[in-house]
Amino acid sequence: MKINFFSNLYLWLLLITLPVTVFSQSTDFVIQEVKFKSQGITLAGSILRPKNAFAAVVIVHGSDPVKREMAFAKRLAKEGIAVLTYDKRGVGASGGVYVGPSVGT
Repeated sequence: MKINFFSNLYLWLLLITLPVTVFSQSTDFVIQEVKFKSQGITLAGSILRPKNAFAAVVIVHGSDPVKREMAFAKRLAKEGIAVLTYDKRGVGASGGVYVGPSVGT
């Protein structure tokens, strides 16, 4: 009776912990500052690269004069998603003039 109980307990613990072990992602990632040109304007951004990335996204933030969405980007990177986030024209370290939502940015 005791052997059966411990076998069942072991199997139960294995079934509970296995998905956590298999699907857990590394929190290790590096941040690389980048600059690139768009229509002659130099834009500044960051690439967050997890050790074992399984997906990638580009964060294009809203039309207010907000810099990169780094908190959100770091959260994605901790989950194993590579991220490119950048400052729009005239915001943060990017060149150009911020014209706002009046031109449909």
